[in-house]
Amino acid sequence: MITLGLLMKIHKIFILLVLFYFPLGIVFSQTVNPDTLAADFFRQFEKSHSGNKDSMNLIVNQIIQQVTAEYPGKAGLVLCSAGILLDDNDYDDAALKCLRASLPLISKKKNPKEYINCALAMADVFYKAMKADSASHYVDLGYGVSQEEMISQYDDDIYNDRARIADLSGQRLLAIDWYLKAADIQRQRKDSVGLGIVLGNIGTMHINLKNYDEALKYLHESEMYNEHQKNEAALNDTYSNLAVAYNEHGKLSESIKYYYKSIFLSKKLKNDFQLARAFMNLASAFITEKKYAEAEAYLDSSKVICENNNIQFGPLLYKINQGQLILETGQISKGLALLEDAEKDMASYDMPGIQCELWEIISTGYEKDKQYQRALEYYKKFTVLKDSIGGSETNRFVFELQTMYESEHSARQIEQLQKNIEKQKARNGYIVMGLGMSVIITLLFGVLLIIYRRAQQYKQRLAQEENEKLQLSMDIKDQELASKAMNMAKINQMILDVSDQLKKVLPGLTREKTESLQQLLKNLESSLPTEVWKEFETRFEQVHKGFYDKISNIYPELSPAEVKVCGFLRLNLTTKDIALLTNRGIGTIEHSRSSIRRKMNLENDANLTSFLLSL
Repeated sequence: MITLGLLMKIHKIFILLVLFYFPLGIVFSQTVNPDTLAADFFRQFEKSHSGNKDSMNLIVNQIIQQVTAEYPGKAGLVLCSAGILLDDNDYDDAALKCLRASLPLISKKKNPKEYINCALAMADVFYKAMKADSASHYVDLGYGVSQEEMISQYDDDIYNDRARIADLSGQRLLAIDWYLKAADIQRQRKDSVGLGIVLGNIGTMHINLKNYDEALKYLHESEMYNEHQKNEAALNDTYSNLAVAYNEHGKLSESIKYYYKSIFLSKKLKNDFQLARAFMNLASAFITEKKYAEAEAYLDSSKVICENNNIQFGPLLYKINQGQLILETGQISKGLALLEDAEKDMASYDMPGIQCELWEIISTGYEKDKQYQRALEYYKKFTVLKDSIGGSETNRFVFELQTMYESEHSARQIEQLQKNIEKQKARNGYIVMGLGMSVIITLLFGVLLIIYRRAQQYKQRLAQEENEKLQLSMDIKDQELASKAMNMAKINQMILDVSDQLKKVLPGLTREKTESLQQLLKNLESSLPTEVWKEFETRFEQVHKGFYDKISNIYPELSPAEVKVCGFLRLNLTTKDIALLTNRGIGTIEHSRSSIRRKMNLENDANLTSFLLSL
């Protein structure tokens, strides 16, 4: 029979048991529910830290010590869950500490899924810190365990992570390959949420490859999936990327419309990271429109958000965009200083794509500043990095294509990508061929130029020799004419002299002898070489064709006798020689020369003979 006293004893025992086992119950509950414990520690972290990095590190270290001390068997799982929560809420440094502490404590054999989760979470933290090599290392760890334990449920996550890391390394074609693999798995699973995200990522890759039509196709498909699933976070990313695609496509009004959509949704979701990105991209659009005041306002807003939320690479992107804006406004020295400061900050990040764009902007700045040597240095850096990214990307992607899966949808994508690669190879081939042809054409042109110049020199030499021959021939003929003229003059002179001598002896002779001598004189005088003179004129006209007509046309005032004197002067004969030839006095010839000079309007110091030789 149960009495009141017995009931009182049972009640006391029950209370003691409750008081004794209640803490154990919590411990048991917490031990088997790592996610619950992790949520408690996350709330403790958010309440305790003061917002600065040192404070956060101190609290995370305390949580790690507390978890490892109180829950040694499940510490790895608890810290992994806590790290993922911290990562999801953008406490990247704190997340990395928890995840690093958790991974060695998780057994690959007993808890392979948790190990894969932890490795992929660490990869995400390093990805957000722009450390591609470290991110790739942890994805490979997770992939290795998934293959060893034959766990396929993480395949799409692994493909997505590999795609993001390939993009971060500037290997956009390889990134598209991984995203297509992830999309194929999600289509098979009918995972519309995941498919909307992946399609948006593929669109983003096509933006980076400047395939804007392809980008818009994938992004609008992503927009449809995300709106249907009401996945506002993914939809916000899609809006932002659509804005970028339209901006690059030259459709600025559509671009700005989607930027404003992204800003509205970012504010609604309180997604400061996406809001900062939208502000920064909108600033770039306004720079394109040369609306520099609006651009600067959005850049400043983006900077403030990055600083308030400890978005590490935000200040770097701000410096790059602000430097470009300052260059556009004409403050070249100030813009270059800011861009070179950004270049120093780039050393902390593994972002070849952004590094490439930064060097291109700096090169343009130095070119505007007319510092062509510096501009060339940065342009060489830009082209080398761009070529290295493109070359390694294409080679690796060709290898990956050989082992791609054979599903109907992916086959179409592969075919398109193969076409792109063939086009790229063809373009490279054309470039090489073009360079080769340029070299050949240049060499051929050089050879032809040398041949042409030598031919011209040969022609000039032949012409010169011909002219010299002609001139020599002319000189010889002139000498012959002059010699003939002088012979004629001498003959005339001899006849005249003999005639004068005979006339002197006439008075002393008999009538019969006088008549004979007079007949002799008459015969001598009649024998003066008039026919020879006509022959001389004919020969002169043959040598100096048209000289008489030419000089008569130019100077019609000249008399026939003066024209004849000009011919003698053309033969470089002296006044005395001309007087002998024409049977005139020297004074008469001098008078003729003066008359000729006057009618030709020659200056006093001009040489008449030289002038006639130049005609």
